[in-house]
Amino acid sequence: MQKYTSILSFLILAAVLNSCTLPNYALKGQYSDVPFEVKTKSSKEEVWSKIIDLFATKGLAIKVIDKSSGLITSEPVSFKDSHTREDKNGKLIDKNAFVVIGNFKDMFGQGPQVINGDWNIRIKEVNGETVINVNLVNLKCQYITPANRYNSEHILNLPIKSTSVFEKIIADYIK
Repeated sequence: MQKYTSILSFLILAAVLNSCTLPNYALKGQYSDVPFEVKTKSSKEEVWSKIIDLFATKGLAIKVIDKSSGLITSEPVSFKDSHTREDKNGKLIDKNAFVVIGNFKDMFGQGPQVINGDWNIRIKEVNGETVINVNLVNLKCQYITPANRYNSEHILNLPIKSTSVFEKIIADYIK
């Protein structure tokens, strides 16, 4: 009888511990892990100017601007207003969002508190063309459960990827 009690206690403990964790679901869709690349016949100078204008019109603060190396990086950008999730088939719910985050059980109805990243753009001339590489780096998406008298604050890091929407805006803008 004691053997069955031990097994039953273990199963109950395992069920309780499992119910205390927030489920986290990986992204189903295909999202690029390499920089988005655009080529144009426009000069490096024209592209440089257009990218600076685009950052200004989109309200993106520039952290690094090095014209000699063709590098522009943004300050951290919040994607709280431009993120989406996937439906059960791995399709984007909002096709205009800049990033997609993993599905999770939102127990408090507040959504992720941190959704951000930095844009990294490199402009260079190669064989008579201007090549623009756009990369979204330092991506972070965190869901933070509030502390209460039973549990301390818990941070869940969710998967996050670029949807390539902003990158396509850049491609259309410079052509």
